[in-house]
Amino acid sequence: MLLEEAKALSSRITHYQKLREQAQHAQTFETRASQLQKLASGLEKAVSGIKSLKAAGVPVAFTLARTDQTRARTEQLQQGFARDPAFVDNPGFDLRYEYAVPLGGLAESAKKSALKAWQEHIAGRRERVSSEILNALRAVPDYRPIVAKVQRCQEQVEILASSLPEDVANANQRLSELASEQREAWRQLTGGELPESVVLFLRASMGEGAELRLLTSDVIDWLKSRGLDSAFRIKPRHAV
Repeated sequence: MLLEEAKALSSRITHYQKLREQAQHAQTFETRASQLQKLASGLEKAVSGIKSLKAAGVPVAFTLARTDQTRARTEQLQQGFARDPAFVDNPGFDLRYEYAVPLGGLAESAKKSALKAWQEHIAGRRERVSSEILNALRAVPDYRPIVAKVQRCQEQVEILASSLPEDVANANQRLSELASEQREAWRQLTGGELPESVVLFLRASMGEGAELRLLTSDVIDWLKSRGLDSAFRIKPRHAV
Protein backbone atom coordinates (compact mmCIF):
# COMPACT_ATOMS: atom_id res chain seq x y z
CA MET A 1 0.00 0.00 0.00
CA LEU A 2 2.73 2.41 0.98
CA LEU A 3 4.75 1.45 -2.10
CA GLU A 4 1.77 2.06 -4.38
CA GLU A 5 1.13 5.43 -2.77
CA ALA A 6 4.79 6.33 -3.11
CA LYS A 7 4.73 5.36 -6.79
CA ALA A 8 1.55 7.37 -7.32
CA LEU A 9 3.10 10.36 -5.58
CA SER A 10 6.25 10.00 -7.65
CA SER A 11 4.15 9.84 -10.81
CA ARG A 12 2.22 12.96 -9.85
CA ILE A 13 5.43 14.80 -9.03
CA THR A 14 6.95 13.79 -12.37
CA HIS A 15 3.81 14.88 -14.20
CA TYR A 16 3.81 18.18 -12.34
CA GLN A 17 7.46 18.78 -13.19
CA LYS A 18 6.81 18.10 -16.86
CA LEU A 19 3.86 20.49 -16.85
CA ARG A 20 5.98 23.11 -15.16
CA GLU A 21 8.81 22.61 -17.65
CA GLN A 22 6.35 22.87 -20.54
CA ALA A 23 4.89 26.03 -19.05
CA GLN A 24 8.35 27.50 -18.60
CA HIS A 25 9.21 26.50 -22.14
CA ALA A 26 6.01 28.06 -23.43
CA GLN A 27 6.79 31.24 -21.50
CA THR A 28 10.25 31.35 -23.07
CA PHE A 29 8.70 30.90 -26.51
CA GLU A 30 6.20 33.68 -25.85
CA THR A 31 8.89 36.05 -24.60
CA ARG A 32 11.15 35.44 -27.58
CA ALA A 33 8.27 35.68 -30.01
CA SER A 34 7.27 39.02 -28.50
CA GLN A 35 10.83 40.36 -28.70
CA LEU A 36 11.30 39.24 -32.29
CA GLN A 37 7.90 40.61 -33.28
CA LYS A 38 8.84 44.01 -31.89
CA LEU A 39 12.14 43.98 -33.78
CA ALA A 40 10.45 42.83 -36.98
CA SER A 41 7.85 45.60 -36.71
CA GLY A 42 10.56 48.22 -36.25
CA LEU A 43 12.47 46.97 -39.27
CA GLU A 44 9.30 46.74 -41.35
CA LYS A 45 8.44 50.36 -40.53
CA ALA A 46 11.95 51.55 -41.40
CA VAL A 47 11.94 49.68 -44.72
CA SER A 48 8.46 51.01 -45.49
CA GLY A 49 9.74 54.54 -44.92
CA ILE A 50 12.63 54.00 -47.33
CA LYS A 51 10.28 52.58 -49.98
CA SER A 52 7.91 55.54 -49.60
CA LEU A 53 10.76 58.00 -50.06
CA LYS A 54 12.06 56.24 -53.14
CA ALA A 55 8.55 56.10 -54.59
CA ALA A 56 8.39 59.88 -54.16
CA GLY A 57 11.71 60.31 -55.97
CA VAL A 58 13.79 60.86 -52.83
CA PRO A 59 17.03 58.83 -52.98
CA VAL A 60 18.07 57.03 -49.79
CA ALA A 61 21.66 55.92 -49.23
CA PHE A 62 21.30 52.67 -47.32
CA THR A 63 22.94 49.32 -47.95
CA LEU A 64 23.65 46.29 -45.79
CA ALA A 65 27.25 45.90 -44.69
CA ARG A 66 29.09 42.94 -46.18
CA THR A 67 29.65 41.59 -42.68
CA ASP A 68 25.95 41.75 -41.78
CA GLN A 69 24.63 38.31 -40.76
CA THR A 70 21.02 39.17 -39.90
CA ARG A 71 19.57 37.88 -43.18
CA ALA A 72 21.46 34.58 -43.03
CA ARG A 73 20.54 34.05 -39.38
CA THR A 74 16.90 34.91 -40.03
CA GLU A 75 16.77 32.20 -42.70
CA GLN A 76 18.57 29.81 -40.35
CA LEU A 77 16.00 30.45 -37.62
CA GLN A 78 13.07 30.08 -39.99
CA GLN A 79 14.33 26.77 -41.36
CA GLY A 80 15.30 25.41 -37.94
CA PHE A 81 11.98 26.40 -36.36
CA ALA A 82 10.09 24.73 -39.21
CA ARG A 83 11.86 21.46 -38.39
CA ASP A 84 11.60 21.77 -34.62
CA PRO A 85 10.27 24.75 -32.61
CA ALA A 86 12.80 23.92 -29.89
CA PHE A 87 15.51 25.01 -32.36
CA VAL A 88 15.22 28.58 -31.04
CA ASP A 89 16.53 27.36 -27.69
CA ASN A 90 19.90 26.60 -29.24
CA PRO A 91 20.24 27.94 -32.78
CA GLY A 92 24.03 27.78 -32.74
CA PHE A 93 24.55 31.48 -31.96
CA ASP A 94 23.63 33.88 -29.20
CA LEU A 95 20.05 34.79 -30.03
CA ARG A 96 20.23 38.09 -28.17
CA TYR A 97 23.69 39.49 -28.86
CA GLU A 98 24.32 37.93 -32.27
CA TYR A 99 20.83 38.36 -33.70
CA ALA A 100 18.35 40.51 -31.75
CA VAL A 101 20.79 43.35 -31.03
CA PRO A 102 22.17 43.52 -34.61
CA LEU A 103 18.63 43.33 -36.00
CA GLY A 104 17.57 46.25 -33.81
CA GLY A 105 20.65 48.17 -34.90
CA LEU A 106 19.81 47.48 -38.53
CA ALA A 107 16.32 48.89 -38.09
CA GLU A 108 17.68 51.98 -36.36
CA SER A 109 20.28 52.50 -39.09
CA ALA A 110 17.61 52.24 -41.79
CA LYS A 111 15.43 54.69 -39.90
CA LYS A 112 18.27 57.21 -39.57
CA SER A 113 19.16 56.88 -43.26
CA ALA A 114 15.55 57.53 -44.25
CA LEU A 115 15.28 60.59 -41.98
CA LYS A 116 18.59 61.97 -43.27
CA ALA A 117 17.43 61.55 -46.87
CA TRP A 118 14.15 63.31 -46.08
CA GLN A 119 15.91 66.20 -44.37
CA GLU A 120 18.36 66.60 -47.24
CA HIS A 121 15.43 66.60 -49.64
CA ILE A 122 13.77 69.39 -47.66
CA ALA A 123 17.01 71.36 -47.41
CA GLY A 124 17.32 71.28 -51.19
CA ARG A 125 13.83 72.65 -51.72
CA ARG A 126 13.45 75.18 -48.96
CA GLU A 127 14.45 78.84 -48.93
CA ARG A 128 15.79 79.90 -45.59
CA VAL A 129 16.08 83.44 -44.25
CA SER A 130 18.40 84.02 -41.32
CA SER A 131 16.90 85.22 -38.05
CA GLU A 132 19.23 88.25 -38.17
CA ILE A 133 17.66 89.45 -41.43
CA LEU A 134 14.14 88.80 -40.18
CA ASN A 135 14.81 90.71 -36.97
CA ALA A 136 16.15 93.66 -38.97
CA LEU A 137 13.13 93.65 -41.27
CA ARG A 138 10.75 93.44 -38.33
CA ALA A 139 11.85 96.94 -37.32
CA VAL A 140 10.19 98.24 -40.48
CA PRO A 141 6.40 98.46 -39.87
CA ASP A 142 5.51 97.70 -43.50
CA TYR A 143 7.37 94.39 -43.36
CA ARG A 144 6.20 92.98 -40.05
CA PRO A 145 3.36 90.94 -41.62
CA ILE A 146 5.77 89.57 -44.21
CA VAL A 147 8.31 88.64 -41.53
CA ALA A 148 5.60 86.87 -39.54
CA LYS A 149 4.53 84.88 -42.61
CA VAL A 150 8.10 83.92 -43.52
CA GLN A 151 8.79 82.83 -39.95
CA ARG A 152 5.60 80.78 -39.84
CA CYS A 153 6.53 79.02 -43.07
CA GLN A 154 10.03 78.29 -41.80
CA GLU A 155 8.72 76.90 -38.52
CA GLN A 156 6.31 74.58 -40.34
CA VAL A 157 9.10 73.39 -42.63
CA GLU A 158 11.20 72.64 -39.53
CA ILE A 159 8.32 70.56 -38.19
CA LEU A 160 8.16 68.64 -41.47
CA ALA A 161 11.90 67.97 -41.29
CA SER A 162 11.84 66.80 -37.67
CA SER A 163 10.54 63.33 -38.48
CA LEU A 164 9.82 61.02 -41.38
CA PRO A 165 6.17 61.52 -42.41
CA GLU A 166 3.69 58.67 -42.61
CA ASP A 167 2.49 60.01 -45.97
CA VAL A 168 5.54 61.21 -47.93
CA ALA A 169 3.54 62.33 -50.97
CA ASN A 170 1.26 64.51 -48.84
CA ALA A 171 4.23 65.95 -46.91
CA ASN A 172 5.96 66.71 -50.20
CA GLN A 173 2.91 68.60 -51.39
CA ARG A 174 2.80 70.56 -48.13
CA LEU A 175 6.50 71.39 -48.52
CA SER A 176 5.86 72.78 -52.01
CA GLU A 177 2.98 74.89 -50.70
CA LEU A 178 5.06 76.33 -47.87
CA ALA A 179 8.00 77.11 -50.16
CA SER A 180 5.67 78.82 -52.64
CA GLU A 181 3.97 80.78 -49.87
CA GLN A 182 7.31 81.93 -48.51
CA ARG A 183 8.58 82.99 -51.94
CA GLU A 184 5.41 84.96 -52.54
CA ALA A 185 5.78 86.71 -49.20
CA TRP A 186 9.38 87.56 -49.99
CA ARG A 187 8.38 89.04 -53.36
CA GLN A 188 6.22 91.51 -51.49
CA LEU A 189 9.36 93.26 -50.31
CA THR A 190 8.84 96.46 -52.30
CA GLY A 191 8.67 100.13 -51.31
CA GLY A 192 8.29 100.93 -47.64
CA GLU A 193 11.24 102.33 -45.75
CA LEU A 194 13.82 100.01 -47.31
CA PRO A 195 16.06 101.38 -50.06
CA GLU A 196 15.32 99.85 -53.44
CA SER A 197 18.88 98.53 -53.70
CA VAL A 198 18.47 96.68 -50.38
CA VAL A 199 15.13 95.25 -51.48
CA LEU A 200 16.64 93.94 -54.72
CA PHE A 201 19.60 92.39 -52.89
CA LEU A 202 17.52 90.70 -50.19
CA ARG A 203 14.99 89.41 -52.68
CA ALA A 204 17.73 87.95 -54.90
CA SER A 205 19.54 86.41 -51.94
CA MET A 206 16.38 84.46 -51.10
CA GLY A 207 16.31 82.90 -54.55
CA GLU A 208 19.24 81.49 -56.50
CA GLY A 209 21.57 84.06 -54.99
CA ALA A 210 22.36 87.72 -55.44
CA GLU A 211 24.85 88.80 -58.11
CA LEU A 212 27.85 90.82 -56.94
CA ARG A 213 26.62 93.87 -58.83
CA LEU A 214 23.68 94.03 -56.39
CA LEU A 215 26.07 94.33 -53.45
CA THR A 216 26.37 98.08 -53.74
CA SER A 217 27.88 100.42 -51.20
CA ASP A 218 24.38 101.39 -50.05
CA VAL A 219 23.54 97.72 -49.43
CA ILE A 220 26.81 97.14 -47.55
CA ASP A 221 26.21 100.21 -45.38
CA TRP A 222 22.64 99.07 -44.62
CA LEU A 223 23.83 95.59 -43.67
CA LYS A 224 26.67 96.89 -41.50
CA SER A 225 24.42 99.33 -39.68
CA ARG A 226 22.27 96.40 -38.61
CA GLY A 227 25.08 93.97 -37.88
CA LEU A 228 24.15 91.80 -40.86
CA ASP A 229 27.40 91.99 -42.80
CA SER A 230 28.39 88.54 -41.53
CA ALA A 231 24.99 86.98 -42.34
CA PHE A 232 25.88 86.46 -46.00
CA ARG A 233 28.50 84.39 -47.81
CA ILE A 234 29.82 84.75 -51.35
CA LYS A 235 29.99 81.50 -53.34
CA PRO A 236 30.48 80.81 -57.05
CA ARG A 237 27.33 79.83 -58.89
CA HIS A 238 29.02 76.74 -60.31
CA ALA A 239 31.62 75.48 -57.87
CA VAL A 240 34.52 73.73 -59.58
